[in-house]
Amino acid sequence: MLDEALVLPPGDHSEDWQTRLRAVLGDCFPQIAETLTGSPLERELHFELVKIGPRSLCLKLCAGGQFGFLKLFDGADGAVPYHREKAALHAMLDSGLVPGILAYSDELRFVLTDWIEARPVVVDDPRQVGFRTGAWLAAFDAVAPSEPASGNWFSYLSKFGSGLDLSQISSAQGMLSEIPLCGRVLSRNDAALHNYLVASDGTLLGCDFEQARMRPRGWDYLLGFAALIERFPDRSNEVIESYSEGFAQAHRGTLIVDELNAVARILFCARAMCGYQQQGATPWL
Repeated sequence: MLDEALVLPPGDHSEDWQTRLRAVLGDCFPQIAETLTGSPLERELHFELVKIGPRSLCLKLCAGGQFGFLKLFDGADGAVPYHREKAALHAMLDSGLVPGILAYSDELRFVLTDWIEARPVVVDDPRQVGFRTGAWLAAFDAVAPSEPASGNWFSYLSKFGSGLDLSQISSAQGMLSEIPLCGRVLSRNDAALHNYLVASDGTLLGCDFEQARMRPRGWDYLLGFAALIERFPDRSNEVIESYSEGFAQAHRGTLIVDELNAVARILFCARAMCGYQQQGATPWL
């Protein structure tokens, strides 16, 4: 059972996460094992800790030779991120862009998905990282839930107030006012590159949707633009060129890549001028 397969990185407090896990899901271990294997006779469930935080636990599960990934939102403020994660995975269930969801519980706030044997995309050549993430974002935009929205990027970004001072960029108002919003779409709202995984068959998958919400089309592209520059500062020009190419080739909607790049550059500079890039904070997300 729980104690039989604990693989922890050095420094982790194994007793703490085991206690947290048992406190919430201890009575459900047999049912989770049955979900993985399809057999009520399989009751032995093994856990490996993947990630621990004050708000959630991420675990690799094994039962009867079958594997799964469980994310438990057991923190006091875990309800909202749980519902965002579950809703996003459900919405993208048949997209092939995210791991498949196997089970979930609104009462216990956990989501069980397929376990994907994969490597982080960031270990690849930077140009490949840019191209593949751009293509993934275009594919995600094409199938994610969406709704109409009007306005332009200047009016939208101005809502963030002092957290994003556009007045320091002389051309911002003129340029952004000319670029219209093309509706709103379900967005990951999280640019962390380590949340892109390359499966063994070469498929790129996105994971971690606890920040997901409706944003203007292209929002995730803007965040990804900044994330790639920060990750690969010495090769930013070629990485962004590949990123743009990947998105443009895969995109089937109304977004114009040159316009998105213009918005992304202004947004990146505005963040830097406000000091949030150096502080590692993005309170306007």
